[in-house]
Amino acid sequence: EKLRLSAEIFTKGLAARGATNVHAGLQRAFADPEVDTIFLLTDGAPSAGPIVAPDALAKEIAAWNLGRGLRIHTVALGGKSEFLERLARESGGEHTVAK
Repeated sequence: EKLRLSAEIFTKGLAARGATNVHAGLQRAFADPEVDTIFLLTDGAPSAGPIVAPDALAKEIAAWNLGRGLRIHTVALGGKSEFLERLARESGGEHTVAK
């Protein structure tokens, strides 16, 4: 319960700043062999990095996850995101929209 409260306080203090490079963030997480679960908090609109088209990015992430089986839990900041819903669904993760 204490950890959850700490996370809530942290996320309430987040503010959008600049572009969203989902590719780089997830690539870094996948590069760590000890990672078994990913929590992705973003506005859900990739706007920087080598792949920004949501469909192409989702396919790239699915390819990284073949044989790895990481669960990606997603939190959409600022509204609904079909892209984030897809990442969670395809990896067996959970998706929510932050309020």
